[in-house]
Amino acid sequence: AAAMDRLTPKYLQVADRPGFTADVLGSYRARISQGVEVVPGAVACVRALAASMPVALVSGSSREEIEIILHGLGILGCFQFFLGAEDYPKSKPAPDGYQKAFRQLGVQGGESVIFEDSAAGIESAHAAGAFVVAVTGAAMPGQDLSKAHRAVPDLTGIDAEWVRKLV
Repeated sequence: AAAMDRLTPKYLQVADRPGFTADVLGSYRARISQGVEVVPGAVACVRALAASMPVALVSGSSREEIEIILHGLGILGCFQFFLGAEDYPKSKPAPDGYQKAFRQLGVQGGESVIFEDSAAGIESAHAAGAFVVAVTGAAMPGQDLSKAHRAVPDLTGIDAEWVRKLV
């Protein structure tokens, strides 16, 4: 909703901005409740990691949208918790979301591996002190993911042993 409030005055002349925002978000949430395109290996990766270590999610999406997607994929219970855009003050590339997650998990950035698909996310993860893995097949075109410590095309075959070798 905050992003819509910033974008509509700049790009659209909308008489009823709150109503427009509600309509757009409602349509988006209805669409994602029908399913989303999943990065290959993502569901198996989350399940494997959650069986061996604490797993959390930090996203720029809203908590409602995150919950819809994780529930739809059958992995909501795999996460210790998730943080949405409304849970921390500054969005990526600021490290706020990851720093809050580290505090809640009781870990340091250097003990953590973050999987990211955007340049802003990679910058955020670096600023939080984590080891960063770029998931290149999940990135929007034009994203510079070269600043990640490691890159993978998708999450196929990634498990706790793979992660432990990184940190």
